[in-house]
Amino acid sequence: MKKFYTSIFILLCFHLGFSQAPANPAIAKVDDINTAISDITGALYKKLENTKTGNYLDVLSRLYQMTTHNLTGAQKSIAFNGTLFAIKAEADPDLRIDRNFIKEKFSRNFEFNFDLNLNEDYKYTGFTGGFTYAIINGRDNKAVKFHDVTLLNAYKKLNADIDADANKYIDSITRNPNGNLPTILLQIQEGLDTLHRYGKTNKFPAGFMPKLNTRLDSSMVAFKRLMDEAYDEIAKAPLLTFSANGVADDKGNISSGRLGLVFLKGNLFGKRAPSELDIRSTFAYGDTLVTATLRRTTLKSTLGFNFVLLKSKTESKSLVEFKAYAEYDNVFKDLLPDEKRNTFLANGDLRLRITDALWLPLTIKYDVEKSSFLGFLNISYNFDSVSGKSPGSP
Repeated sequence: MKKFYTSIFILLCFHLGFSQAPANPAIAKVDDINTAISDITGALYKKLENTKTGNYLDVLSRLYQMTTHNLTGAQKSIAFNGTLFAIKAEADPDLRIDRNFIKEKFSRNFEFNFDLNLNEDYKYTGFTGGFTYAIINGRDNKAVKFHDVTLLNAYKKLNADIDADANKYIDSITRNPNGNLPTILLQIQEGLDTLHRYGKTNKFPAGFMPKLNTRLDSSMVAFKRLMDEAYDEIAKAPLLTFSANGVADDKGNISSGRLGLVFLKGNLFGKRAPSELDIRSTFAYGDTLVTATLRRTTLKSTLGFNFVLLKSKTESKSLVEFKAYAEYDNVFKDLLPDEKRNTFLANGDLRLRITDALWLPLTIKYDVEKSSFLGFLNISYNFDSVSGKSPGSP
C-alpha cells in the first residue's frame, strides 16, 4: 500500500503552481502521468502473468519455456519455446518497460518452437521446428486497453481532483488575513520534496494532509475496484493460436509436418470454479515411426476443461490444475497394421507447480474401446529472461 501511495503522490510533484501564483497551478501533462503510473502498471502486468495457468503457458509462453515431453514413453522430446519479444528484449532491455512493452504486439504474439526428439534410450532421432502465433490474444488486448484508457483516465481525474483541492487550500489561506502565503507555499514545496525523496509526509503544513489523505483514501478504494474488475475481465478473454511445425529425422530430412489450432477461454464458470475451456485440433501429414514410403494424414481433436484446484491466496497463482478432456483421433490415409481408423480417448492432465517457474504435468489417457490406461510424465519450466527481469518492469 505504501508503494501505491508513493506512486499517487508522485502526481503532486507536477503541481508546479505551488511555487508560483496561487490562481494558476500547473496541470500535469499526459506524458508525466504515464511516468507516474509506471510502477502501478508494472504491478498490473506482473499480477496478470501470475493469473495465467500452466495450461495457458503451454500454449503461448510468457517469454521462454523449456519442456520435456513423455519422459516415461518410447518417444521423448526436449522442447524450447521463445517469443520474438523475448529475443528483442535481451538486446534492448528497455522494451520491458510498460510503455514500450505494450507496443510490441506482434513480437509478443509470435513464438518460435524447437524440439529435440529422442527414442526410449534417449538417443537423438531428429528435431521439430516451427512457430506459434496468437491470432486472437484477448488478455493482451484487454490489458493494453486498461492501461491506455481506464487507468490513464482514472489518474487524470485524480490529478485534477488533487489540483482542485490544492487550489481550495491555497485560496483559504489567501482569504485568511493572518495567513502567511509565501511561507505556506514553501512548506508545501518542501513537503513534496521530502515525500519524493524519502516517502515521508511530515514536512507538509498543518491542515494540508488531512484533506489530501481523504482524497487518496477514496482513490485507493476506486483503484482497487478498477484493478479487481480488470483482473476478472482479462482472465475471461479468449486465446486462439495457430502453429505450423516440420519434423526432420536424424539426418535432417523433413519427413512430416503438423498444423494446429488451440482455443482457450478462461473463467468460464466464474471465480468460485476457475476453469478454462480448451479446444484443440492438429492435422499431421507423414509419420516418422514408419518407412518414408508410407505417408499418413491424421487429425487429432480434443475438447475439455482445465480446472484450477488450488490457488495461492496472496498472489492468485495457480498451484494445482486438472484438465479433463476427450480426444478423437482419425486416420485419413495409410492405416498401420491392427490400427483403427477412429479412436476415442478420455484423458486427464494433472499439473503441479513446484516453484514459480517449474511445473510437473502428468497426462493420463484412457482408451474407451480397449479399456486401458497410458501415462506420460512431462516437466515444464517457464522463465522470463536470461537476465531474470519481468515484462512491465524497468
